[in-house]
Amino acid sequence: DGNPVAVEAADRSLAAQRLRAAWHRDAPRVEGMAGGPPQYFLDLSELRVGTLPTLTADFSHVSYITLEGAGHASLPAGFLLNFPNLTVLDLQGNLLTEIPADLAALPYLESLALENNRLTASPTMFDALRRLDRLQALVLRNNPMRLPAAAVQTLSSLTPLRYLGLSGTDTVAMAEHLPTLARLPNLENLWLSDNDLQLTPTAMQALHSMPFLDYLDLS
Repeated sequence: DGNPVAVEAADRSLAAQRLRAAWHRDAPRVEGMAGGPPQYFLDLSELRVGTLPTLTADFSHVSYITLEGAGHASLPAGFLLNFPNLTVLDLQGNLLTEIPADLAALPYLESLALENNRLTASPTMFDALRRLDRLQALVLRNNPMRLPAAAVQTLSSLTPLRYLGLSGTDTVAMAEHLPTLARLPNLENLWLSDNDLQLTPTAMQALHSMPFLDYLDLS
């Protein structure tokens, strides 16, 4: 419901167990690069732990983390830096108001889920993603806001993106943003539903100009 969640002692204990298991490589495995070392999955979803712990152990073998539905309004500075080889990060269903700055230090990140948070718009809101040259999937749906033109410009510079979810984000100016988003050269899937989108001729032309667009949701 958007209100701060109560910290549960049992959840903190389970989170500690899962962190230890991931550290000791006793967590579920995920598919990694052929011939590469094993990669692991850390599931901290739905665990009301309050502030995440400070970590000092090596978690470079963890490539997938989910914190879905854990009630986080922010992530402590440095937490994500313990996972330098992350490829998938699921932060959906939290209370985040901004994209964590530490994402800029995750060069292998390929998929980022931020739907159903409380992201607030600012011209610099996507700056942490600028250097992520492997980011292929970004899901922002159900974060109602008015996207500034400068933020959309940054979004359009994330050229590796193939999947972009913007449903339920900007009900005012989404059509105006489409010519800028059309600069994404590799975009294949685009979700724009629940934005009260009025397709102007310019917006239609922008959609038709996307060379690899295979799926478009305007429902």
